[in-house]
Amino acid sequence: MKNIFVDLMLKVNDLIDANNNCWKVETLRELFFEEDVDRIIKMKIVSNHDDFWVWVHNKNGSYSVKSGYWFINRLRKSELVREAEARPSLNDLKGAVGGAWVVRNEMGKVLLHSRQVFCNIDSLDEAKFQGLLWTLDSLCSHRLNRVMIAIDDDTLTKVILRPKAWPSFRAQCMENERRLRRMEWWRMVKEERSTNRGAFLIAQSAARGGFIQSYVAIGGPFWLSQLFENEEVLHVIN
Repeated sequence: MKNIFVDLMLKVNDLIDANNNCWKVETLRELFFEEDVDRIIKMKIVSNHDDFWVWVHNKNGSYSVKSGYWFINRLRKSELVREAEARPSLNDLKGAVGGAWVVRNEMGKVLLHSRQVFCNIDSLDEAKFQGLLWTLDSLCSHRLNRVMIAIDDDTLTKVILRPKAWPSFRAQCMENERRLRRMEWWRMVKEERSTNRGAFLIAQSAARGGFIQSYVAIGGPFWLSQLFENEEVLHVIN
C-alpha cells in the first residue's frame, strides 16, 4: 500500500460511495499506488447482493472440471507461462472498437440506424457490454418500448437471459436490467451474423474508418442499401 499509516479496520465498503454506487477515487489514491487504483476502479460494484465467490478461471465465474484441470496444468507449467507472457504480443490491441444498431419494423424494413466508437476498452467482453448498454439507452431515448433485440454474440445472450449462471457478469447484468425494466416489452434472441450483416458492417466501418462522432439516421446508410433490401426480402420470405 502507498500509505504506511492505515486503519487496520478498514473494509472494502469504506472505499465505496454507496449513494452513487462507485469507488471513492480520492480515498483510493490516498491509500494505493496509481497502478493499483486503476485495477480497483475497473472492478464492477455489485451493491445490492450479498458477497459471492467467482471462479476466475472460467468465463461465467462458475467452477467446472475442465477449468480445474486447466488451472492445475498451468501451475505445473508456471515457469513456461511466465516466459511466454513476458514476450511482446504479436497482436496489437486496438484503441477503439465500433458498435452499431439497426431498427427494423415487423416486415424487416430499416427504420433507423446508429453508429458509435468506444475508446479505452480493455477487453472484448467489455466492448460487447458497452455496446449493449448504449443500444438499450438509445432504444429508450427513442421511445421504442416494445422490441425484439437480436444480437450475434452467444455469450452476451446467455448472460442476459440466465444471469444466475454467470456470476462473474453480475454487475453488467444489473446495468442492463435497469434499462430493460424501462421497456414495456422486450425479447432477446441470438442471431447469426450472416443474417445481421448490415449492423456488423456499420460497426466495422466506425472502427476502421476512424469515425469518432456518433450519429442516428433514418433508414440505412446509402452504401448498404442493396444489402438491406436483400435482407428485407429474406425477412418477408421467412
